[in-house]
Amino acid sequence: RLLRPSSLLYHTSQIVHEKATPFSITQRPLKSLVHVQQTTLGYCLPACVQMALAQLDLAVTQAQAAQVLGTRPGIGTPFSRLERVAQWNVQVRVLQHASADDLIASLTADKAVIVAITTTAGLPGWGNIRTQHTVLLVNVDDR
Repeated sequence: RLLRPSSLLYHTSQIVHEKATPFSITQRPLKSLVHVQQTTLGYCLPACVQMALAQLDLAVTQAQAAQVLGTRPGIGTPFSRLERVAQWNVQVRVLQHASADDLIASLTADKAVIVAITTTAGLPGWGNIRTQHTVLLVNVDDR
């Protein structure tokens, strides 16, 4: 099953653009995904923030995201700092754990979802490297 615009879950974050009224959230359709690669080692979270905000039609560079997040080049960013993205007038919800159903519901509700993962041996493109990483989740299938 393909859902709208991947993985051991440790944390997940949903970003939704807010209206001016503090308690209402706009569930406007996400724009098409714009894929960007991280520009520097350790910039996976700023790259995900850049892509997530672009889906909400907010132009933010990786450098701007990295500065707000306090990212250290070559080291990275604690995932909890994702709450700082709220400065761009978006609602950020960080969950300690999320089920596959939670992720599917978020994607179906047109929310940008960033997931923290730990890479494992055999993961395509990673070889035998085991490290923390973040990805922007864009679909879930039941294969």
